[in-house]
Amino acid sequence: MIAKAAPCRMGMFTRPQASLLRIRHSLMEDGPHPDIERRDGASRRSALLTPVLKAFLTHHGFHGTSAALQVLGGYGYVREYGIEQHLRDARITMIYEGTNEIQAVDFLMRKVLPDRGGALQELLSEFEASASQCEGELAPLGMALGRAYAQAQKGLAVVLQAGEEGGEAMLPVADDFLMGVGYTLMAWAWCRIATAARDLEDRELAAQKLMLARFGLSSLIHDGSYHWEKVRHLCSPLPWLAHKG
Repeated sequence: MIAKAAPCRMGMFTRPQASLLRIRHSLMEDGPHPDIERRDGASRRSALLTPVLKAFLTHHGFHGTSAALQVLGGYGYVREYGIEQHLRDARITMIYEGTNEIQAVDFLMRKVLPDRGGALQELLSEFEASASQCEGELAPLGMALGRAYAQAQKGLAVVLQAGEEGGEAMLPVADDFLMGVGYTLMAWAWCRIATAARDLEDRELAAQKLMLARFGLSSLIHDGSYHWEKVRHLCSPLPWLAHKG
């Protein structure tokens, strides 16, 4: 079962993750746009997505590699098969260029709170629009994206309210907030993949992409709900941390 589940799960993440990376790449590499508003909007979007993509993708890169090692059991742990080297290589990506925890704090404290979630709200509005475009056989996918959108809105409201009371209260859920946004991005990417598949001439390829999107939005997306639940029930600091000095 592990042998079947690990590559399936990894494949489910790598395709939409590649889509998200292409979006960020296009924001950075298209060169200066003559429209100042569009140029500024692209700059804000790129700054917003950078910590999310870095932390979310390296997290799943490491855990996907760990699942691959698990498939081979003890053999995966020894050097002969090479997976242990890939696992170490994947693990360092969660540390360099700012640890994933630093990325989460940066995302929440510097990218979300200063504009009261304005840039993130712009992105979420696109998610809502994409969900409404999923009609006919894609309607269940649109509903799943809509649920992910609603969870993100509730989570954002929680951290904005907590931000008014003091930034430190949010730090324990910074990782969960980033991961929740990451899963919402994945839901958006899966919907975009399914929508684009409708126009493919290769119907077999279109059917495969639709199947992958359905599986992602019906199964893996629930992992995001776990993180949003932790955000919504924002935990108080440990007693001995609450009383300084």
